[in-house]
Amino acid sequence: PGDAVAAYSPLAGFYRERLVVPAASAVRAPRNVPLADAGVLLVSAATAYQALVDVAAVRAWQTVLVTAAAGATGTYALELA
Repeated sequence: PGDAVAAYSPLAGFYRERLVVPAASAVRAPRNVPLADAGVLLVSAATAYQALVDVAAVRAWQTVLVTAAAGATGTYALELA
């Protein structure tokens, strides 16, 4: 068996044990995090990215205020911003 991975695939649905995705959509799951939790981290990161890049269209020179960054999505927004 290979390494455990988590992948984000908006078209395929979630909570699957096996799924075919492009290699660029998969990342090695951290060994110290349960696999189900590793998948949730990807959803939080994708949500933050979509909010900053796709919705708000934030650019490198802009200042961003992230409020209520106590959860996973807010934490990722801080890192990405």
